[in-house]
Amino acid sequence: MGLRNLLSTVGGGPPASARRTTRKAPTLSLAPAPAEDDEEEPEDPLVVHTKAKRLLVPHLDAQIEKNNHRDSAGREGAFHVSSLYYLCPRQWILQHFFPENKKEAFSGDLLRLFQIGHKTHDAVQTEWLGPAGVLKGRWICTICEHVHHDCFMPEKCGSCSAKQTKLRYKEPGCGHKGLNIKGHSDGIVVPGRHEGDMTEWGLEAKTIKPENFKPLKAPLPAHLHQFNVYMHLLKLERGIFLYFCKSSGAVKEYRVEYDPSYWHDVENKLGSIQRFLRKVRDNGGKADPSWLWQTKGLCYSETSRWALWCHQSEPCMALKGYRKGSSCSVASTVLAKSLEVRGKPLTVVVK
Repeated sequence: MGLRNLLSTVGGGPPASARRTTRKAPTLSLAPAPAEDDEEEPEDPLVVHTKAKRLLVPHLDAQIEKNNHRDSAGREGAFHVSSLYYLCPRQWILQHFFPENKKEAFSGDLLRLFQIGHKTHDAVQTEWLGPAGVLKGRWICTICEHVHHDCFMPEKCGSCSAKQTKLRYKEPGCGHKGLNIKGHSDGIVVPGRHEGDMTEWGLEAKTIKPENFKPLKAPLPAHLHQFNVYMHLLKLERGIFLYFCKSSGAVKEYRVEYDPSYWHDVENKLGSIQRFLRKVRDNGGKADPSWLWQTKGLCYSETSRWALWCHQSEPCMALKGYRKGSSCSVASTVLAKSLEVRGKPLTVVVK
């Protein structure tokens, strides 16, 4: 087969006919196909449409957005534990009282990334730690919906005798009515159960990108904040992190002790929002934008370990319509050039 015709075949066109040539020496040679072959069977190279209309992705996006809307229905109207670390009281108020500052919905790609984490959680709970006999809590039978309360994973359903593989773990719910907090912990484990140690630990499983997994030496600050809030609500004194690499499946484990300072941070943040809401209530349900710069405690204290990141990025100042607003009242008190935020120099602009 001629080289030109061979390339045509690889490119997607029909194979051209080939014939042997007369050889004068015992060596192999390739001869081009006759010209008439090209006329009878013209080349038809593969055409790739880089901007062609996508056929399946729209269905993927529509369904995952529908699923996310359904799963998020129970989280509306409350502060979720996983969002408290990055919560800025002033930004929250801007987004909830002034429509032009509403947050954008998550993209389909980001929702699919979240789903990877959900699947890992299910595997950790139902396929690994559950059958290992160290994960404690509620187990639901997917056949008869019978609930097994406050126990380790049964070998079979106590109601319909379904196999253990038909049981699913129900993550322990937790919350705080006064501060309007809701959340679901990844679970409660008893790692020393088989050795007679019935000490209960909180469980937090995270998936992480490979470029972030390799240098990881300790739990990330946002994850520590979230886990300590869970431990406070569940009245646990210790917890275990499991970090899974998204590409290799490798896992790292870290133990942590409960630190009450994380809960104090939550009380300060939500307390400032509640004070603002009381002013709105007393004003007949109307919010005055000037209160954003006047309400005491609405901005972080400069002594907070999480305040510096907020001042570094000023997310609330970047919101539509408030770029030219008053500068953060706390920013002027943290002008020390030696301060660093997560390894980056702290830069504050005071108008």
